[in-house]
Amino acid sequence: MIVHPIFFQLCSVEVLLNKAMQVDKLLMIEPLENREPCEQKEGGLKVWYPNWLGKIGSNINVPFIQAVMDCVWNNEMTIHMNSSGQGKIPDQAFTRPIITKCVKGYWRNIHKQCNEWSSVHKL
Repeated sequence: MIVHPIFFQLCSVEVLLNKAMQVDKLLMIEPLENREPCEQKEGGLKVWYPNWLGKIGSNINVPFIQAVMDCVWNNEMTIHMNSSGQGKIPDQAFTRPIITKCVKGYWRNIHKQCNEWSSVHKL
């Protein structure tokens, strides 16, 4: 399942950067002062500002996780409708609960990396 590029795309982080640079860029993302999870940019682009060092269930992170899940679901639905019916996700795994588990697992992975990076760079 292609989850990780969606995280970076929604946060407007260049996906082609190496992994360390991606994590560095994610750590630079700070929640908006108005505590909104995202903002609408010129041209209609919605940019998300998750709190990677915060809790997964926070008011900022829950809508971001939902947006990632919706993107994964919608991308896969488009592939299923416009091709031979086989997307990147095996049919038996193409369920909202499984996608939710994958997205939350990836969020926790980034959260852990950001915590480790933050601890090292505070020295």
